[in-house]
Amino acid sequence: MTEPGQLSKIRFGVYELDLRSGELHKGRTRIRVQDQPLQVLIALLNRPGEVVTREELRQELWPSDTFVDFEHGLSAAVNKLRQALSDDPDKPRYVETLPRRGYRFIFPITSVQSPAIAENRVSTRTEPLAKARRFTRQAASGAALAAMAIAISASWLLLERPHPLAEGDTIVLADFVNNTGDPVFDGTLRQGFSVQLAQSPFLSVLPDKQIRQTLLMMKQPVDTKLTSDAATEVCRRNNSTALVNGSIAQIGTQYSLILKAEDCSNGKVIASAAAGATDKSHVLDALGKASTSLRKKLGESLTMVEKFDTPLEQATTSSLPALQAYDAGYKLADKGDYAAALPFFRQARNLDPNFVMASLLLGMMQWNLVHEKDAAINLQRAFDQRATVSERERLFIEAEYYQTKETQDAEDALNVAAALFAKTYPRDCVARGELGGLLTGKEQFEKALIEIKEAHRLCPGDGLTSAGLIDTYTSLNLFPEARAVSEEPLVRELDSFEVHRALYRLAFMQNDATAMEREVAFAAGKPGLEDRLWYLQGEAAAYHGRMNESREFSRKAVASAFAAGETERAVLDAEAVTLREAYVGNLTAARRQLSAALRLPKAANAGPWIVLELLALLGEEGRFKPLARKYASENPNDLYVQNIQLPMWAALLALARHDAPAAVEILRPRPYESRFHCPDNTYVRGLVYLANRQGTEAAAEFQKMIQYRVLSNDNLLGSLAHLQLGRAFVLQGDTAKAHVAYEDFLNLWKDADRDTPIFQQAKAEFAKLN
Repeated sequence: MTEPGQLSKIRFGVYELDLRSGELHKGRTRIRVQDQPLQVLIALLNRPGEVVTREELRQELWPSDTFVDFEHGLSAAVNKLRQALSDDPDKPRYVETLPRRGYRFIFPITSVQSPAIAENRVSTRTEPLAKARRFTRQAASGAALAAMAIAISASWLLLERPHPLAEGDTIVLADFVNNTGDPVFDGTLRQGFSVQLAQSPFLSVLPDKQIRQTLLMMKQPVDTKLTSDAATEVCRRNNSTALVNGSIAQIGTQYSLILKAEDCSNGKVIASAAAGATDKSHVLDALGKASTSLRKKLGESLTMVEKFDTPLEQATTSSLPALQAYDAGYKLADKGDYAAALPFFRQARNLDPNFVMASLLLGMMQWNLVHEKDAAINLQRAFDQRATVSERERLFIEAEYYQTKETQDAEDALNVAAALFAKTYPRDCVARGELGGLLTGKEQFEKALIEIKEAHRLCPGDGLTSAGLIDTYTSLNLFPEARAVSEEPLVRELDSFEVHRALYRLAFMQNDATAMEREVAFAAGKPGLEDRLWYLQGEAAAYHGRMNESREFSRKAVASAFAAGETERAVLDAEAVTLREAYVGNLTAARRQLSAALRLPKAANAGPWIVLELLALLGEEGRFKPLARKYASENPNDLYVQNIQLPMWAALLALARHDAPAAVEILRPRPYESRFHCPDNTYVRGLVYLANRQGTEAAAEFQKMIQYRVLSNDNLLGSLAHLQLGRAFVLQGDTAKAHVAYEDFLNLWKDADRDTPIFQQAKAEFAKLN
């Protein structure tokens, strides 16, 4: 490094090289030169007019033990230097090639502003390399590897300048360059590196979903390998600040890892780190150490790094095969293909029973696929082992675990975990989304909107946050705002079920049949998406009384779910049809369809709540009671089961016995009931009051469903509430209001199947009113 008072710029022709910043200018224009071509230029300028041999350049660019193709790499570096200088190799002005020997800088240096180039940046770079080589000859193998790693990274470290990231900057992770030839490192190291960086509340990594959406906008396949060039383009398109490259090389049984962060706008190195491993089993440990070093250099405070720096092997696993399986599952789950992801997470957990996040993700996949018993086991396992993981993962595990529990303690803990998650990681879209989801569940939509908008801003290509924002706007009747989200470029390309379910719901709320059909058409032929949209079409058809159409859509949904491997989901869809039939008065069809649904594969694994509600509606007390007792004993502390479901079913049984006073008593308000908004429960309470001839109380229940439409969405009971409201007004003697309510129902059911019992009853009752 030059002493104070010395200058460090070299001019040759129209070019000027700033040795301090490593920048080359042509006049006032900056010429982008990559690291290795720049090092070749500096080495040649250090000895102008002299031959610098290929071996000497190799030693400058790579330590002697580095496992790379030196000949090809050096030739490529020289060619890139010539391109930067617009130099013709056949008629060179600057760099002359001496075949089989080396290169010589032949243009006169017209202005050397440092009295001794040997004292400038080149000198400081060469000395550490020399020391590293001397140390390598003297040290044992483990120390030699560390020295080798230091030497490899020396050129990056000496070129980088102190430009740490600021809070709010985003970084993009490129795929690791695997020079070992061992496929176990493919994807694995990037996954581990991502986990390590995610611990940091300071850093913000561009989510993989957003990377995939950006690749689509670049007209590239979503599984395009994220090379340095591709990652740079992704980085620029997302206005991210830095790109981080990683590489691994093997020398004998030893491994070298290098991480390098570059400015996306100009390719300048911001920071780099390196670490070595004596064998394959220590690679993840080395990666963790290099990651920690890089975090410090990127501007994160030492205090924060020390507080949020769980060792990588502890945060994930020490097993490379387990991490490889986890990475494969993570990529599939991130795309919404839960059925395909599930076996990979199971494999990762089996390879390492202490891999906590593998247990969590396995449980989450099972929960999404309605394998609730298996899900509960794995979520509990992850929860019990959470003390070993990073702070971020611990908060995430707690938030996911407590969401599956409907107990007072779990709700209190969820409130704490979600709030702390968002407070600790304010720039993490998952953390902000978890809090937004919690507030949505409490119907605090205005507060939820703040969190979900921020989550969407942080991760505009994430399906869950995009769907959450559309849903929240819809719940607030802000339909234009919801539609605007759907028109955003990143959102338009998403295959996410959550997004298209949200868009379908928005279209339904706006009575936009064309938009609803467009969402169904989008899902056609897409496993895991098609069946859910068919199911929604079946719900919407039933809402308008088109029962034959509803049955056909539901049949398609069940077949598609089976084809996608979502067996339990298919069973639940088949059982849901039976409830629709029962509520519109097709009791014989409901019994027949229930029998058929219970004969489906894995029917015993599906949740029993639909079967219990149907048996109660049908008054089959003998079949209902043992199943209800078992369900209650399995969920003794579940507030939803104890305060909503069991009382609702008991009231339906009382109605089937024509014992309305008993049903009223059963459904008296209970503790914690107000926190759960269940359309079935509201509707049943209205039926109970009707049966007990309490018109005013019945009208209040049905008006909740009508005035607050978001409560019922496209649920059949939402449209039947209009009919039941008319019946409540008749009890009150208010014929005018009853007339309006009946007309509203008949307008909704204007295309209804004429043979539907409840429709025939409504037509007859309306005729009497007239």
